[in-house]
Amino acid sequence: MAWPRTAIDQFILARLEASGLAPAPAASKLELVRRVYFDMTGLPPTPEEAGQFADDTSPDAFEKLVDRLLDSPNYGERWAQHWLDVVRFGETEGFEYDRNIPDAWRYRDYVIESLNRDKPYDRFVLEQLAGDELDPESREMQIAAGFHRLGPVRRNAGNQDVASSRNEVLTDRTDIIGAVFLGLTIGCARCHDHKFDPIRQKDYYQMQAFLAGTDERNIPLSSPQEQEDWKAKIKSINQEIARLKRGLKNADDAEKARLNRKVLELEENLPSPPATIASIQNVPTNRTAIHVLRRGDWESKGERVGMKGPDVLWPEAKRELPPDTEHPKTALARWIADPENPLTARVMANRIWQYHFGQGLVKTPNDFGKNGDRPSHPELLDYLARQFIENGWRMKPIHRMILLSSVYRQSSMVAQSDREPGRDPFHHDTDFSANGTPRFKSVAPRWGKTVTLHSEERLALTPALSPRERESSGSAVGQSGDGEQDFDGGNGLPLLRGEGRGEGKDDAGLHRDLPAREGAASVRTHSGEPGAVDPENRLLWRFNRRRLDAEEIRDAMLSVSGRLNRKAGGPSVLLPVDPELVGQLYKPSQWTVAAKASDHYCRSVYLIAKRNLRLPFMEVFDQPALQTSCGRREASTHAPQALELLNGRISNALAEAFAQRLADEAGPDAAHQIDGAYWLAAGRPPTEQEKQIALEFLRNQPLKEFALAVFNLNSFLYVN
Repeated sequence: MAWPRTAIDQFILARLEASGLAPAPAASKLELVRRVYFDMTGLPPTPEEAGQFADDTSPDAFEKLVDRLLDSPNYGERWAQHWLDVVRFGETEGFEYDRNIPDAWRYRDYVIESLNRDKPYDRFVLEQLAGDELDPESREMQIAAGFHRLGPVRRNAGNQDVASSRNEVLTDRTDIIGAVFLGLTIGCARCHDHKFDPIRQKDYYQMQAFLAGTDERNIPLSSPQEQEDWKAKIKSINQEIARLKRGLKNADDAEKARLNRKVLELEENLPSPPATIASIQNVPTNRTAIHVLRRGDWESKGERVGMKGPDVLWPEAKRELPPDTEHPKTALARWIADPENPLTARVMANRIWQYHFGQGLVKTPNDFGKNGDRPSHPELLDYLARQFIENGWRMKPIHRMILLSSVYRQSSMVAQSDREPGRDPFHHDTDFSANGTPRFKSVAPRWGKTVTLHSEERLALTPALSPRERESSGSAVGQSGDGEQDFDGGNGLPLLRGEGRGEGKDDAGLHRDLPAREGAASVRTHSGEPGAVDPENRLLWRFNRRRLDAEEIRDAMLSVSGRLNRKAGGPSVLLPVDPELVGQLYKPSQWTVAAKASDHYCRSVYLIAKRNLRLPFMEVFDQPALQTSCGRREASTHAPQALELLNGRISNALAEAFAQRLADEAGPDAAHQIDGAYWLAAGRPPTEQEKQIALEFLRNQPLKEFALAVFNLNSFLYVN
């Protein structure tokens, strides 16, 4: 049967064959189930879940698994984190004071719920950009409009320049809209015409004009009496704090220490603010006059401008909108979410692809301009964007199409393995209990009956889909020969011409013919080493192995140790951190640790996103700073990561819990404990060598140290 299962595979196969390459073999079931669980939920499969999938021989076993994961509430928690990275979600304002944004966690919960409901992306865009205009009485719409409140804000004390601060806020809001929704570095046109893309400085300020009448609005959810009571309590405590601080002037050292402790105690016990929605509103009387600013200096005002998108994207028939437009942000949102906008669907389709494969078809997800990356498969990007729109802008059908493709199910191995028939990838006779629980023949009955996995076993093929007739197709923003950009139709989407695509070649000079239609029986083999032909795996001749990100590592440690608290939603959690770090905050009282110990074991998406203090564990594993949009996380490898895993507070506490779980579930037998540890942490059995090393280790070291060592294994930290 043909390798292509879906139209996606046909696009990929065309490029592979043109380069003399062949796809990698299919991943084993154990590799695949761990891959898709982390991909879609950010959590490892339990041994029972892995066993049930491996034991399911039905042709649609993987399809059923994918549908189940898409319906899981864990899907929204995982994929919300990607979106929160892109919109630089922070619950504090940064800079010196780093004040809390009132109940900013509500926006996080809004994103999770929207993704779980598979809210159409065009609606998702509309609500975030203009929710306050769509329905001012709707809590959900006001929370969504909190998108505009997520950026850092400078709050100056006695020397505040209102005009300068206002300009900073408008600049940040304009830049983030360009990066998130359009994939453009529009902020580069703030001080001058864009050096690479056809975006004029005037275009930048015309975009900014859509936000000129927007001001902050904190919407109380409590009664007026509750608000007054809270204000009275705060006033009383602040007066007492002020009195104590006055006493510091003439106090001796001992008295100063006592007074400072008292001040800190009062600050830490300030009553929580009343429930609030951090949102925005239009205030026409306070509308900022938008001018083109020479060199971006707010004091050097040039031509005054109205509302309009960049000329290269704005429909020619539409002129600048008048300043008194009733719903300016709605007009902006409807233009961005219009199917005729050549960027919006492509940018989001590329983001989805990136989070599945580790890199996008365009490697620079926030820069589709000339200075960004050229798409590796332009026609595939157009096809995904078109499918996205035709499926009602819903993300789950795109996920499903990608996950069920052969390219997603490839092994990450560089070359064919020497797996023996009748053995799993790790050369063990693998057993599964009647209910799918994996075990070995030597393992205690709790791990379960014998079913053997064969290395050549493949998931059943579904019929390949024929791609539609080849049409002229577009890509990211590019330039034609004369440096100008223009539009063309084709492939069901508007597009920007001029990617140097003449003579059927892409930017790498590779032929881009589509593969054979349904029934293609085989794929060509490569004439050379794939790593030499395509060292970055841009053509996807194998699946990309990846390290878990910071949230996945912590959540996986919680999961395998049995400590994960699956409570969803609500106020963000603050964990215990070193006092030295808390002491560096402008107000250490801002870091009040969650009172309930069980809350400390929540999923990482529910931890506080504080700009001036990131958890050391999360920061060392490349959690992004929250100042600007993070379109793609880096994955570094350095010594502090090993030190954190070996010596850190989180890893050691969870290693204790993991060891206790192994003792409880596997009994006192070291071999059973090792088997259980590998199944829980790596989703597979240990190799014979791994088992012998672990047995020798446990002869001299306690189980807790073994559990800590398992957290440091590549098999735990990486997904194949």
